[in-house]
Amino acid sequence: MKIRLFHVLLVTLFSLSIHAQCDTRQLGLLDSLDNEVNSNELFFVFEWEDKLDSVKLTQLYDNEYTKSVSRNFFYSFSQNAIEIDSVGNLSDSSLGLCVVCVKDEIKIIDSIDVNSDGIKEMILFRQWNCTASPPVYQPYGVGTHQQEYGRYEVWDIKKKQQLFEVNNIRKGGVAITTNDGRIYGYHFKVDIDEKGSFILSDLKGVGNKLELGNYIYDDVNERYNIE
Repeated sequence: MKIRLFHVLLVTLFSLSIHAQCDTRQLGLLDSLDNEVNSNELFFVFEWEDKLDSVKLTQLYDNEYTKSVSRNFFYSFSQNAIEIDSVGNLSDSSLGLCVVCVKDEIKIIDSIDVNSDGIKEMILFRQWNCTASPPVYQPYGVGTHQQEYGRYEVWDIKKKQQLFEVNNIRKGGVAITTNDGRIYGYHFKVDIDEKGSFILSDLKGVGNKLELGNYIYDDVNERYNIE
């Protein structure tokens, strides 16, 4: 599916307005106010039972996902900045994308005793908006991805352990040529009931690996299972 040229232009302007890291191990991060964030500090600090606590988080941006999308979309477009070798692999230079992500403020959706042990678990929602562009700027943002990631997480605060995650947003757009852009990915609706069960529905797009339905916490095996 094509995206309009003005969208591609917006992607380009966004990618040029901030400093991006070309090594994803040094992912460039900004907070919701566009202030730089130390990428080594992926912790969420919060107040819990009248004291400060924290959990260690993982990054939402997925470099392998971006490379996979690029490989599929750019194979037949050898005239652009993305180089394809004789066996259909992206060249090393094409994989060194410059990546920067804006982190939305983390939301505590609820705190629920999912396993009936008297200790409440914390449910978070996290969202990142990322730009991944080639190391060398190309006209009209050719080779540039704009992506959105969203994830629900259930945390056992006492054990500092994540019990469940739902990646309900994983979508983006990419400029293939100066006048051709595509959108990809998926998103779906997430509802959480008073017992902490997850109801996943209304899928739009493709690529989702988590089956839609109702997920209930299993006390015996200490995990969420689909009903």
